[in-house]
Amino acid sequence: YTGKFQIPQKLYGREKEIESIITSFERCSKGNLELVLVAGYSGTGKSALVHEVYKPITQKRGYFIEGKFDQFQRVVPYYAFIQAFKEFVNILLTENDENLGKIRDSIKSALGDEGKVLTDVIPNLELIIGKQADIPELGGLEAQNRFNYIFRKFIKVIASESHPIVLFIDDLQWADTASLYLMEILMSDHEISNLLCICAYRSNEVSPSHPFILTMDKIRKSDTKISKIEIGNLEFSHVNELIVDSLHIKPEESKELTTLVYEKTRGNAFFVNQLLKSLYENKFLQFDFDKHLWIWNINRIKEINITENVVDLMTSKIQKLSVQTQEALKYAACIGTVFDSDTLSIITNKSSREIEIDL
Repeated sequence: YTGKFQIPQKLYGREKEIESIITSFERCSKGNLELVLVAGYSGTGKSALVHEVYKPITQKRGYFIEGKFDQFQRVVPYYAFIQAFKEFVNILLTENDENLGKIRDSIKSALGDEGKVLTDVIPNLELIIGKQADIPELGGLEAQNRFNYIFRKFIKVIASESHPIVLFIDDLQWADTASLYLMEILMSDHEISNLLCICAYRSNEVSPSHPFILTMDKIRKSDTKISKIEIGNLEFSHVNELIVDSLHIKPEESKELTTLVYEKTRGNAFFVNQLLKSLYENKFLQFDFDKHLWIWNINRIKEINITENVVDLMTSKIQKLSVQTQEALKYAACIGTVFDSDTLSIITNKSSREIEIDL
């Protein structure tokens, strides 16, 4: 045993929610169009819940693709959709030549002479359908309507009974207006089948008049099936189970530690994970190689000033990193939730190798 602290890659207390999403997927794989809303405060594990269904979906030949809206990228229209469908193209490129040929023909047939509408925003689509002919430029609303029309045609040919699509859109509370309108058009079109759209959002950041909520109301009026899953904090028993599995001990041996962790975190899944990792990193939780078990001094842990704010905890963790690493992370955060070392090296005037060392 290495003595390295690891929290098991499993979800605790979410069995009903997972079952609900899989049931929705099974209906969509038979031809339905459905929307699942996953609501909860930040850190409750909304994204982790959705990722848990990735395996059963792909086992049934479903395409699972995802995009995430960014608080600081709202000026980029369709930001999360572009992420998701770039990923979709990469998945298609792993298909054998025969399957890829069929997909290529159906996409080209659906898009006709207007393929450039999509390749302009999903450049890697050219790797499947080739370089597209120029199209007339249109003004604001006309261009948006053309894009939505072509995107609907695209979805209709790629979502099928043999390959249903699960589109996961995260942080929908930060979606731009164009994306919300596209969502409304897609989810209200009953000619589209074999599509399950899962949208996660922070319920504490949306009011009844929020554009996202208004969009959902419009979709409901189109008779599209919408189900909602509320994700709350973990219960005491779930936190205890997580600690038991992480430390390989009996449930009664972890009660004191669980009580302390639960009181500090109120069961917020992200906070629970980060607090336990912090205790390990600061050597309050250690592995005794002689006795071959994890040890901790509960009184010593109680004496330290453990923050009850996850932001403070994460800030203190970041501040322990080297100055070079912190600088690299600052620039990376400006790019978005996903970045690559090449872009980062241009911004920082460092080589990719230096960036990788910093990170």
